[in-house]
Amino acid sequence: MEEKIRKIVKKYGTNDPFELADCLGAITITGPTLDDTRGCYYYYKRNGIICIDENLNDEESRMVCAHELGHFILHRKVNSVLLKNTTFLNTNKYEIEANRFAAYLLISKEDLNEYVKYGYTIDQLACIFKVSKEFMELRLK
Repeated sequence: MEEKIRKIVKKYGTNDPFELADCLGAITITGPTLDDTRGCYYYYKRNGIICIDENLNDEESRMVCAHELGHFILHRKVNSVLLKNTTFLNTNKYEIEANRFAAYLLISKEDLNEYVKYGYTIDQLACIFKVSKEFMELRLK
């Protein structure tokens, strides 16, 4: 997965998930979402659609977009929301993969190594990279 991300970032010259979604042809929509849903990914009529809750701050939106972009790249034709609502199929595998994708996209190995060698804590690293502590823990594994 890390090599795939590295190639995409190099090809498009950015690790910004919104820019990458646009470059890769995903449709990104920001608006109201149901319940406590922060974002979702749909595949509809050969289109990948990323929906992001309009009430999120910039950092949260960036993380959610990176996660949903992971679904677009790794699970393009899988509608995990539809699966959860219509079957007993566990979509956790897809969510873990999308989280890993997002953490690796937003936090490059090279940048991370620069800070890790100075002994920064997970909380400090999360603050530096503007990601959640959970994303940072996932990236450090």
